[in-house]
Parts: sequence; structure tokens; C-alpha cells
Amino acid sequence: MTVLVFGMYLFRIRPFHINNDQMFQYPVFYQEWIRLIRDCLAGRGLPLYSWRMFLGTDFYSAMAYYVTGDVFLPLFFLLDIDTALLTETVLCFYIACFAMYALLRKTGVSERNARFLSLVYSFGGWGILYIGQYMFHRFYAFLPLLLLGAECYFQERRHGLMAGAVCLLFLTNYYLMWPASLLLLGYAVVREMERRADRRVFFRDAAHLLGSYLIGMALSGFLLVPAVLYVLQNPRVGSITNTGLFWPLKVYAGWILSFVNSPFPVYTGYANLFRLDDNGYGYWYTIFVTVIPFITALSWMMKKEHRAWLALTAVLVVSAWLKPLSAAFHGLSDPSMRWMFVLEVILLLAAGKAMDDPAADPSVQRRCVSGYGIAAAGSLVISALIMGIDAEYLPHYCSIAVCLVLAGAEWLLYARDVKRAALALSVLEIGCCSAFMQVCFFHDVVYDDYRLESPEFAYLKDTDPELLFRIYVPIEDSLPGYPDLNSSMRYDFLSARTYNSLYDTSTNPFLSLMGISEHRIDITDPDALDLLGVRYVLVEAEEELPQGRHYEYVTTLEDSLRVYRNLSCPGFGYAGRAAGDFASVTSVSTLKEGIFVQNPNFNSKAYADAEPAPFLPEIVTTNYLRGSITLSAPGILFLPIPYTNGWTVRTDGMPVSPTPVNGGFLGIPLEQGTHTVELNFMSPGLKAGILLSGIGLVGFAALILLDRKNRTRGASEMLK
Repeated sequence: MTVLVFGMYLFRIRPFHINNDQMFQYPVFYQEWIRLIRDCLAGRGLPLYSWRMFLGTDFYSAMAYYVTGDVFLPLFFLLDIDTALLTETVLCFYIACFAMYALLRKTGVSERNARFLSLVYSFGGWGILYIGQYMFHRFYAFLPLLLLGAECYFQERRHGLMAGAVCLLFLTNYYLMWPASLLLLGYAVVREMERRADRRVFFRDAAHLLGSYLIGMALSGFLLVPAVLYVLQNPRVGSITNTGLFWPLKVYAGWILSFVNSPFPVYTGYANLFRLDDNGYGYWYTIFVTVIPFITALSWMMKKEHRAWLALTAVLVVSAWLKPLSAAFHGLSDPSMRWMFVLEVILLLAAGKAMDDPAADPSVQRRCVSGYGIAAAGSLVISALIMGIDAEYLPHYCSIAVCLVLAGAEWLLYARDVKRAALALSVLEIGCCSAFMQVCFFHDVVYDDYRLESPEFAYLKDTDPELLFRIYVPIEDSLPGYPDLNSSMRYDFLSARTYNSLYDTSTNPFLSLMGISEHRIDITDPDALDLLGVRYVLVEAEEELPQGRHYEYVTTLEDSLRVYRNLSCPGFGYAGRAAGDFASVTSVSTLKEGIFVQNPNFNSKAYADAEPAPFLPEIVTTNYLRGSITLSAPGILFLPIPYTNGWTVRTDGMPVSPTPVNGGFLGIPLEQGTHTVELNFMSPGLKAGILLSGIGLVGFAALILLDRKNRTRGASEMLK
């Protein structure tokens, strides 16, 4: 199956590019993370702050579920980035398969059915992988370990795997632990009901599982605490823009069909019948399980003795179908169904029990098949009525039709007890759908060189006397075909552009002056470019240069981009007079009049007479900046660095409290004279997180000792 699906990449027939994010964001993020770690090993400071990210970012915290929490990081030191990403992807498929196999076998599912269902789970992850988000795919692969840990406790009184799985999942993607925790809670209740545990046993087991969960969470504290503190600053958290209780009808129609229809139109040029908006939140269903597991699971749950499983499934479905609940389980942000893979875990566990049940009722299975057939037909009718029989949707209609025909054939074979052939056909469907999705994506993919360390940019860094500067590259010049992405990725992140949902949002007041509120940011205002210290402008023709500035031609790069030095740039930071409150600023050009303070309690009059003076950077390393400045009168030093709580500022060796200025940047009050200014950065919450991890480590050691004690006691009882 691996060769079938990944053969074109494994044999280097095509470059390994799945999606926009995978092509542009992840290689850059990994490259920067590796650079920070190498700088740390060379003694240049902890790998926390990145000057290369948009305007400067707490990389360690911001990229927690992108790259800094990736346990596969050693691959990126051993292999080139493309090969490492391919290897990680294949490993995630294998881990998902074997983790689900171990869980199914632990719950008593027969070997043959466990093999089949684990393969379904592994390749059902295309809904996760196909959007190119590795943090989702890693979480998907590790998720069965959470329930496997619970089973190890129920059956053997072992706690270690549970705590380890919780830690691993929190490091992988902390906000997906919301729905995963709901899954764990529901699963534990169902298992206790199956075991008919009395109240005392129920609460004892609950205490043990909760303790293991909390210890696992504490273990991840070194990354979890800084990451959560950082993301809580993001206005997307708690800001639900999609109002209302229910989704549009087409979302539910797509949800019903997604159990047997692969998500091939996701992020391709093919029209998707169920696409909800530009970001597609509503159709990230990720519950592709093929028809046999789906129907057998439903029919098994219909039995009275298994209604607890049906109730858990209903809770998960309702949580996804109601937008406020869906938003809650999507990290308290916009509602999304991309966490619905937790339902896939429950369906496959139930399917395993159903397929091994010799007393399965064929009449119930037939009713489930009939019900699903009616629902699927209704979904197609609804889609046709809403979207119309348009030629652009023809590929999607055809794929649904083919999948439904295959589903019918699989079920017909299964119902006639030709089970081996039915399962073989299901496996063939999974493999063909997976390969088909790859072919579909490549019909309109664009390749480009997105590396940070391009020789062209190295030229700029080697020849510029400034220690800190930024660049401006018009979008259409560097990434044709992707006009809304960060055009300056190949020229490093020292840029006035970004495509990053986790940039430092303290600069939002500044961005709002230019009408920018999205995570795809393109700063083009010449005054703003000067303010940010944009030293170079890269264009194809001189007439594309921002107007009203003086430029000096430097050179022409290999890709025909002409490099101009912006002679109007005041440098990276400058001092000036306190010109008033930022609330009075209505445009970026107003910021040229001085430094506008955002603190209403700040005494601006005491700093109102300073003449403009440049800041001269002297030393720049990870988490550290030192420079000097001379003022003719008391004034405020403006640095185009986002105002973040992690900065510690000293002037002439004495601690100083910075203040936010000019819409979210660092402002440092200074007296008359020459000063040495030093800035040190420490990720907020990191020290507390390390302390929490230390406590978790002690707790984890206690769990291991307890497990050993229980194992010894169990062996003694068996001997007796």
C-alpha cells in the first residue's frame, strides 16, 4: 500500500508536495527551527526568539504545534527537508496503523479484522494529511495510544502508557486535546458500563485515569505552558465569526457522504460540492472509513446492550453538528469538523467488535444499509439542488458515484459471507482512492524554491553593513500562482509580508491602520516600510518601486529581480519625541511626527522635546540585542519589534520598563545623553513550564514504580 500511494515520491518521480502549507510554511518553519537549535548548540542562546519571522516572533511558543513539538525533529538533522517531510508522513501512516492495531487487539478484536481496520484507520487519515498539516496528522497517528493506555489500566492496572500518550499528544497539538479528552472521558464511561463496575470501582478508576492524565499533561509543561500563554493573546481564540447554531445543509450532506467518499477535491483545482468558504472549515470531515466498518459499527450499536457506544457516538456527532460546540472543541475558535477523526476511532472499535460477533443480526445490518443508502441519495439530491448540476462539479459527482458503487459491491459481498473478497475490495478502494487523490492534486500544483538560505539573500546579508534590516518583495515577482502567500519566504523572513496565523498579534493596532486584519499580511505603505526598517526593495522593473522614496541600484539577482537600497530608511529603530496618544493616530503617515504611546498613564510631556536620533545595533544574537543611541533631550526609543512580555530591557545596565508604542512595538523611555540599550528575551511561561515538567517527571517515575509493584503483585497472585 505504501508503494502504491507514495511510489511517485519514494522513487523520485515527483517532488513531495501535498499542499500549500506543506509546500511553503512547513519547510520554512523547520528550517528556522533547525537554525535556532544549531545556534543554541553553538552557544548563541536558547532557541526561543526568531528575528526572521514576521517582525520578530517568540518562535518556541508560536510554533508549538507546527514544529517545536514535533518528535520527529531528528529526521530534519539527518535528511534534507523534503525527504524528512516524506519520511515523517510515511512514518505517521505506519504509526497510525500499528497503534490502532494494538488498540484493537487489546480490546479483543480478532487478528484478521484488526489488520483490516487498522489499515482503514491509517489511510483514513487522508482527511488530515491532505490539507498538509503535519500537527494534525501526527496527532491522528498517536491518538489510539490514548485509549490503549486506558485499556492497559483497565486490564492490567498499568498507568505509564496513559501518561506518556497524554504527554505526546499535548506536545503534538494541545488544542486537539479538547476533543481527545472528550473521547477519553466517553470511552472510560462506556468501558465501566460494560464491566458493570460499582460506584466505588468507578470513582477509583476515574481517580487513577485522571491522575495519569494530569501527570502526562504536566510532563508536557515545558512547551504547553508557553504555547498556551502565547496563543491566548491571539484574537482568533474566543472570536467565533461563524454565528448561528447549525451549518448549511450542504455541510451535513457532505458529512454523510464522507464515510465512503475520499476527500480528493480538498485544496485542488477541482470544485468541491461541499466547500463552505475559502478556508473550507465545514468540509474537513476526516472520517473516511469505507462502508463495511461504518455499517457494521452502526448495526452493532443498535443492540440494547451496546447502546452506551451509540450514546457516545451521538455525543460526538452532536458536538460537531452544533456550531457552538464544534467551535469549543476546535480550540475556542471558528467552528470546524476537522477534529471528527475521534469519531473514526469509536466507529472502528465498534466495527471490530461487530465483525467478530457471531450473533450479528442480518436484519439490523440491512436496515442500516438501507438507511445509509437513503441518506446518501438524499445528500446527492440536496447537493444537486443547492449547487446545481454544473460541469465544474462533475469530477466530484463522479467520484461520489464510484465510491457508492464500490461501497454497494463491498457490502453485497460481505452480506453474502464472502468476507475475504469484501475486505480485499475495501483495501483496494482505500489504496486506489489514496493514489487517485495524489494524481488529482498534481494537475494544478506549482513548484518553486521556497528555501530561506537562498544564495541571493546571502548576498544581501554579506554585503550590508547593518546588523538588522528588512526587505520588501512584491508578491507577483516571486511566487507566481500564489498571490496571497508570503512572497519573501525565499528571501528570509526579514520581511514586511507573512502568511502565518500565529504572528505576534500585539502589532494588530499598527496593521489596522492599513486595513490589515488577516494572517496573510502584505504591508505596502511606503511610510510603514520605512518605519519597519525596510532597507532593500526587490522588483523586476524600476517603475514597481514604492513612490516617494530615494533608491540606489545594488545588483540583479539570478532570478532577474533587481535589488535597490532604500536611502530613505531611517534604520532599524530610532528615537524621537513623544507626540501623543496612539488613539489619535488615523494613518501611518502620522507616525512620522514622532513616537505615539499606547499607555494612557505615560507622562508624554516629559519626553516631548527630543530630536530624531538613529539607533545603532552592535550585537544581535538569538534572544539578545545590544545597541547605542545619543539623544539631545529626553525621548523615546522606538524599535520595530513587537511589544511582547518576554523582553527584559536594560539601559546602561539598569532595568527599564518598556511601553507599547506606534501600534504594538517596543518603546523605551531614555534621558538625554548617550546610552547603551540591551534587550534579552525569555518565552513567557517557560520557567513555570519547566518546573511543571519537573513535577510531572517525578509523578511519572512514581507511576512506573506503581506499575512495577502491581505487576509483581499480579505475578505473586498467579503463583498462589
